[in-house]
Amino acid sequence: MQRTGYPEMSRVSGPQTTATDLSPSQGVEQEFAERLSSFGVETPLALGVSGGGDSVALMHLAAAWAKATGIDPASIFVLTVDHGLRPEAAEEVAQVGAWARGLGFSQ
Repeated sequence: MQRTGYPEMSRVSGPQTTATDLSPSQGVEQEFAERLSSFGVETPLALGVSGGGDSVALMHLAAAWAKATGIDPASIFVLTVDHGLRPEAAEEVAQVGAWARGLGFSQ
């Protein structure tokens, strides 16, 4: 949804999209893979995952990309930090670790 007076922005070059532009049935995973390819991304690869929705989605897209391209997910490293600023931070780090291990990533 675009608010009046604010231009639509994208962090990557190429066609500008919003969260509602693509659904899984329209190829979000394919779009992600194509953009990684356009950047020349290779492994080993490191992902910063905070445990929030955006970074968890990134982790799952990277898992789908690895599977589709035959890349060993163990060549992708998931990094997260217990900053100690909130009591639940350690629990969030543990959860990210469990999700990453479940996807076959290294930590």
